[in-house]
Amino acid sequence: MRNVLVALAVCAASVLHAQERSLSWTSLDVTAKLESDGTLRVSERHAMRYDGAWNGGERIFRTEAWQQLELLGMSYVDRGGRTVRMNAATGDGVGLHEYRFDASRTFRTR
Repeated sequence: MRNVLVALAVCAASVLHAQERSLSWTSLDVTAKLESDGTLRVSERHAMRYDGAWNGGERIFRTEAWQQLELLGMSYVDRGGRTVRMNAATGDGVGLHEYRFDASRTFRTR
C-alpha cells in the first residue's frame, strides 16, 4: 500500500429526541512504517472526548481495488490507565467494548 486515504465518520443517533452532544480529539498519534515489500503498517492512537448521548462510532476506510486492508486489533485505555483489548463482535450487533470490521471496509465500535 503506497497511498492511504482514510475517511472518518463518527455517528450515533438518538431516535426519540435530539440531545446536545459533542465529540473532540484531545490527541491523535499515528505511526506508519513502510516495509520493503511495499506493505504499509499503520498504528493510530486517538484520545477522544465524547460528551452527550453517543452510542458508538463508525469509520469507513477507503481503499483502491489493488489495495488490501487488514485490521489486526483494537484496544482502549480505561480510566485507570490500563490498556484493554476489545473483542471482535460475533453476533448481529456490536456490544459494549466490541468492534466489527466488515468487507465493506466499515469499522464499527461501541
